Order: sequence, then C-alpha cells, then structure tokens
Amino acid sequence: MRKTKLSTAVEKMLDEATQPLSVPSLLQALGERGLSPNKTTLYRMLDRFCAVGQTRKIVLSDGVAHYEKASAPHGHFVCTACDAIECLPSFDPQVLLGQRGPDAQPMVVTGAQVSVQGVCAQCL
Repeated sequence: MRKTKLSTAVEKMLDEATQPLSVPSLLQALGERGLSPNKTTLYRMLDRFCAVGQTRKIVLSDGVAHYEKASAPHGHFVCTACDAIECLPSFDPQVLLGQRGPDAQPMVVTGAQVSVQGVCAQCL
C-alpha cells in the first residue's frame, strides 16, 4: 500500500490509541490535524490495513465498527453509561474451547471477539 500523509496519520493514531477507534472518532481527530478524508476513503484504507493484518476490526455491542492495532487476542469492556471502551487482558481462545469437556467435538479458531458490558469506575 502506498504511504500517504493520510495513511501515515491513521497508522500513528492506531499505534498510539489506548482503546479501539471508530471511523467518526478517527475523522474528528484527523480533522483536528488538518486532514479531511472522505469517509469511504477512510473505510477502504482501514479495510486494507485489516487485510494485511496490521489492524483488527471489532464490532462491539453498539453495532459500530471500531479499529485497533492488531495484537494478541483480547476482549473489551464497554461502559453502558458513557460508551468508554477498555481493553481487557489477553486470552487464548483455544484454551476456552478446551474447557468444553472431554466429549466436545474439535473446532478450529479463526477469530474471536469478547465484549463485556457494564458501568465503568468513572460512571459509578
């Protein structure tokens, strides 16, 4: 993929993010940096990042796609009061499947998304 000012800015934002980012939040942050990409262009770029494995797309309980730098599998906590998202510790999906019992049929994990909803400490 060709490096552009936009792709470099998006990569940097995903690298520095402490939580997954939605396209509206990326568009707002890019606007604050003097960049104003078309929403479709941004979605296509993020899809290319996902296709090469540098970014992961997750759809949380709000139904909105969020993007984060690809890393070890982990879940997310979503605050139902303020919509804050926090990454949870890593987990091994294969271990979870192994806990199904001795008679369970074998499965192959190709991806995993775990989302826990509740109220964060800020909103309690």
